[in-house]
Amino acid sequence: VYLWAAAVEKAGSTDVDKVKEAAKGLEFKAPEGLVKIEGENQHLWKPVRIGEVQADGLIQEIWSTGEAVKPDPYLKSYEWA
Repeated sequence: VYLWAAAVEKAGSTDVDKVKEAAKGLEFKAPEGLVKIEGENQHLWKPVRIGEVQADGLIQEIWSTGEAVKPDPYLKSYEWA
């Protein structure tokens, strides 16, 4: 919601095409770390984490990229896809 609001403010409009254009590259410091809207596909750059569910139901992080990873929502960077 924060990124959408920032895009609307930047666009000066709620027009979908204007907001999409304004959203390109917007960043937001989220609880998970810095996220950014990829201009090419409108998906988020974000940290990737792997967790393990503990006996008490909580999730323990066991691995993280530590920084945001470029989104590849259509698996274009893999030969097998």
